[in-house]
Amino acid sequence: LLKHLSGQSSRPLATMALHGCSQFHLLRFRSCLAQAVLIAVLVVLSQAKNSGKTKAPRPPRVRKDAKHGWGGGSADAAGHGRPMQEQGQPKELEELLEMPDWSTFYESYVRKNRPVVFRGSAVSQRAYSKWTDDYLTQHWGKRPVSVELNKTETRGGPQKEMLFGKFLTDMYTKEHEGQLYAIVDFDQDKKAKTDLDLPDPIRCKEVLPQSVTLWISSGGTTSVLHADDAENVLMLLAGRKTVMLVHQDEAQRMYAPLAEHRGSSPVHQNAVDLTAFPAFANVSWIRGEISAGDMLYIPHSYWHQVNSFDR
Repeated sequence: LLKHLSGQSSRPLATMALHGCSQFHLLRFRSCLAQAVLIAVLVVLSQAKNSGKTKAPRPPRVRKDAKHGWGGGSADAAGHGRPMQEQGQPKELEELLEMPDWSTFYESYVRKNRPVVFRGSAVSQRAYSKWTDDYLTQHWGKRPVSVELNKTETRGGPQKEMLFGKFLTDMYTKEHEGQLYAIVDFDQDKKAKTDLDLPDPIRCKEVLPQSVTLWISSGGTTSVLHADDAENVLMLLAGRKTVMLVHQDEAQRMYAPLAEHRGSSPVHQNAVDLTAFPAFANVSWIRGEISAGDMLYIPHSYWHQVNSFDR
């Protein structure tokens, strides 16, 4: 840059002064040159900054109208390209071996916005022993259900409608490996509700279930990182799950404002892009593992990402 501004001359300024420049002119020349260099450097830095904003490709799952807010990370960052549940140093989920009374549950968990797992509390649910594939087929096999065609969840991803009985057969086949994840709405189904009870602490007339939903696959599903607008009680009837739980205050580090689908994070659950989303590496989170018969309480709007194993 200095060579360019001095006409590609490699001679030092003192040499130029011997060829007719007075000390005054030399000082003025130095001053002008310094200003030119400063202006040129500022222009170059400004162009580089603007170039980074406009040329960085928009990551998948980011709103189409978002102009900036991503990028600036490095592919050399620890955890780049790895699943969400391998990021950082999570805390362990609190667990209880017995169900508390309403007062304890409300004061210690609901009011304090704290997730907790109740070990073995779902074993008493009638659905725990009754809801085999044969039972589900017998009672709801002819019911159409919404089925996602990729076990790696993407909001707005491909779906199709299938009879529940056919889904329960096809989900185990080699042909559909990595596919078929059913979400069954039992909100208005009286038969399904007779097999389920609200957990002891909230089994009272003042508490009304907002929705009753069955999530079922042959295992290997991964949900997006998302938040729900209600208190959640996740009762695991079969299989095993690992859960990432993130406090609402971490929404900025999860890039939630950039998400194409509200209430979700644009960061991919199976491969975190730390070049596009570097702040995600600093997310504080809680790790939990639940097995068949366990019950997980997730507070209202608390973020969670779930991986499932086995049926």
